Amino acid sequence: MTWGGWTGTPECRAAAESTIPAEDLSCTLDADCELVGITSCGANSVARSARGRWQNHPPACGHPAAGACPPIEFIATCRHGCCNVGIAR
Repeated sequence: MTWGGWTGTPECRAAAESTIPAEDLSCTLDADCELVGITSCGANSVARSARGRWQNHPPACGHPAAGACPPIEFIATCRHGCCNVGIAR
């Protein structure tokens, strides 16, 4: 899986194209996952055991013309054995 985000500058492209290996996404329960790369517009989720490798990764760039994001609370979830990001209810 790639980190994702806008790729319109060399710095943003490098961050967005970073590949998160499958072992860094593996989970059984929601508690196995941690949020990383959190901004007001998004976040990524990795396995708790891989957090140290990803906690300082630059957050995904948003498109500069997208405007401000509404306040959203992200949560780390485990779906089908893979860490994902959800939105708190």
